[in-house]
Amino acid sequence: MTDYYATDFDPSTETKLPAVRHGYRLRRIRFRTCPGARLHLEVVHDVSQDLDAGGVPMRSWWACVAPDQPVGCFQIFSGATTMYDLLKRYGFQDRSGCLHHRYAVLIYLPASQPLPESRRLQDAVPKNLRDAGGIQQFTERSGICWFSSVCWCLFANPEMHAFSCPYFPEDLQGHAKQCFHDNRKASELRDALWYRYGLGDDVRLGPENDGQNGGAVCAKLCERLKIPHVVYRVNESTVVRESANVTSDDAPHLVLLRFQDADHERQFPIRRVHSIEGKRCKLVAIMLGQRQCGHQEAFANVGTHGDTWAHSDTDMHKLFVDGKLRRNVGPTFFKMDRNHLRDFAGTLKYILPVTKWGKGNTKLCNFSVSQPNDALQRFEHPDKREQGELAFGSLAMPVHGRCSLTIDLFLFASPKRRAAP
Repeated sequence: MTDYYATDFDPSTETKLPAVRHGYRLRRIRFRTCPGARLHLEVVHDVSQDLDAGGVPMRSWWACVAPDQPVGCFQIFSGATTMYDLLKRYGFQDRSGCLHHRYAVLIYLPASQPLPESRRLQDAVPKNLRDAGGIQQFTERSGICWFSSVCWCLFANPEMHAFSCPYFPEDLQGHAKQCFHDNRKASELRDALWYRYGLGDDVRLGPENDGQNGGAVCAKLCERLKIPHVVYRVNESTVVRESANVTSDDAPHLVLLRFQDADHERQFPIRRVHSIEGKRCKLVAIMLGQRQCGHQEAFANVGTHGDTWAHSDTDMHKLFVDGKLRRNVGPTFFKMDRNHLRDFAGTLKYILPVTKWGKGNTKLCNFSVSQPNDALQRFEHPDKREQGELAFGSLAMPVHGRCSLTIDLFLFASPKRRAAP
């Protein structure tokens, strides 16, 4: 048996991963989009042992590895079907400016070869979220990305969860803890928002009518539940207080800082600590809404020290096979070192996956907080004959400008506990 074999794979022309040779398994995935680039995906831990026809366990943890970026760890829940869906509908950026997608190289090693021991999962993934699949779309036609994002911003961060949950009715507090693991609990929580508070989607209507602005719903939810909060709107260069429900600015409270089409590259870089009206406010989550494809996602600090972050996307979490909902890709977790945290805005620029949407998944929806919409335009319709032109060195070009993103920063103001610089 040879040590390995590799095969080219283009998900835009195939309907599933190729069948694996006997005695082998899929271990690593590289991309030919930008010759010389080193970003790759690799399996780091098996949750289940049996391999499917594509050489992938039903459940396993994978890592997205790229130079000078925090490693992104994510769990797949439906084997080769999930991996195919991931390669078909998403791309991955690195600091060179390359978008790695479509032209993949699948690398297979002997199944008997053990996986190398790694502390990536122990370091990056909190124990309470290691089995979380994330909130999935409820039906094939639903649009509950706003709801999934609100929950990730309010409940994924331990400090924000402990602060906000006591304001929810007692019978819903368990739903806040279980919604990332149990889609039925998530659905019941979404229904309760509508029937009790008139917030979010009218659940009596069809799923094609779903769709809300998550930041706006969250602000109203804080008002209904009396959660101490202040909402600020950033207009051009001014910060305007829109609404508030605080007995004192010195008391712990949620700060919602809202942006639309802002320049986060130069004018409003996203930091781990923001100073607003003399208050030091610690960043706990970011809600991102991209009008280009009509979708919302969230990125939250899921640890207690500010160095463990995770991305949640309800569309990435869903998988429908023969009309039945299955778990797909869980949240992606990142353990950031000192360099990543020191350049937090620069780190955010490239680590979020790019959604491929539209007919044939040929359009690109970029959720980078500091790239204009057309930053990845040259990757929308790649042709094999042009791959050589996408030279590794030619991609490191600065891009400035605005994008059609609505960004809501969830900050926690607590005078009793100073945030880390």
